[in-house]
Amino acid sequence: QYSLTVEEAEKNRKLSDILDALDFNQLLVSTKNLSRAEELISLMGRDSVEFRRVNIIIHYDTPETEEAFLHRGFASKGFTITFLSSPCEEDILGRIKENLEIVIYDFPEQIDTST
Repeated sequence: QYSLTVEEAEKNRKLSDILDALDFNQLLVSTKNLSRAEELISLMGRDSVEFRRVNIIIHYDTPETEEAFLHRGFASKGFTITFLSSPCEEDILGRIKENLEIVIYDFPEQIDTST
């Protein structure tokens, strides 16, 4: 589990950088609503996801509750990245970490693609 502080306007570029750097079967990018998901699908030109093969999950929009965090694939094999673009989102993730008693690391400068 990782988190990455990024300006809202830079999310698309950062997502593209991460996708270019990682080797993955399929990934899931979660958003807070359908219109955000449709924007990303259009931007990225990606096909639909077969969930059992997902090994990377990116929370493009920070889940607002523990239930949403778990529902969006916390327990999946592989790893998860949560984008944080405001102090409010940082507070939300802090509450989720505390309530679920989990550790989420800051996203590293260099990505280790071997894991």
